[in-house]
Amino acid sequence: MSATESLRARLYRQFGVDLAIRGGIGLETAPIVVTAETLQDAVDVQVQVLHCLARGGGTAWRLIGQEVVGPRLVRTVIDALALKNDEVFGRQEAIHFVLEALPADMATASLPAPSGFVDPRSGVRLPYQLGWLHLAAAIDNEPDEPGLGWSLAYDSPGVQGTVYIYGRGERQDSGDVVSERVIEEFRSAVAGALTVNPGAEIKHQVLLKDESGLGRCLLAILDLTGDSMSGVLLTLQKGHFVKACMTFDASVQEFGRMAHESMEAFVDAVRPAPAQSS
Repeated sequence: MSATESLRARLYRQFGVDLAIRGGIGLETAPIVVTAETLQDAVDVQVQVLHCLARGGGTAWRLIGQEVVGPRLVRTVIDALALKNDEVFGRQEAIHFVLEALPADMATASLPAPSGFVDPRSGVRLPYQLGWLHLAAAIDNEPDEPGLGWSLAYDSPGVQGTVYIYGRGERQDSGDVVSERVIEEFRSAVAGALTVNPGAEIKHQVLLKDESGLGRCLLAILDLTGDSMSGVLLTLQKGHFVKACMTFDASVQEFGRMAHESMEAFVDAVRPAPAQSS
């Protein structure tokens, strides 16, 4: 980046995205100014900036929280993991933004979450962030392959994920993740993963339960060829199957931890455990 090239111009040059920002480099004394007109759009621009900066540095990241620290000034905190020379370096970073759409007296609690995905057919919601993974694309399979719903791509250095929301033309009214039909679908999902990964083996299968013992999600861990491993998860939401496949490089311990935390985030997002009474 030349001395005169703006952050907006650099991100457009590197990633082909033209974001509503100007000035600043993220310091408290030189914040990135987000010029989006609505608060939701401003938050969405924030995470796009963070994602592009992380991609440019080959860094994995996850949003920890946001705090309003001054009039329209937001301190955004992220966890970051960078892999250099086969070593992983972790740190927390604070990036400062001015949100022009933010009323000067608005509190942190009023900041919306980044936009995720809502299936217009089923109403199933997925957040923008699943642990260390971030929503990158959504493909509607239904017009060409009825019953297969949506495929959502989530990405991060070291871990790749895809979430599927589909019904196969039938509604699962019981919501029981250990019903005969759900187990059949889970076996089919695992078999499909084995087919597309010749030489893969099932290392572990488990039913994830809540504290009361009710099933939340079915999980299989697959040992792929080389150093890769994959997790296949299946649960139910709003009468639809919701499946996730997350693949990671098991030779790097931190990637395994990222995948584990992303799988936990998937289950919490799609099939949250019931709140415990005090």
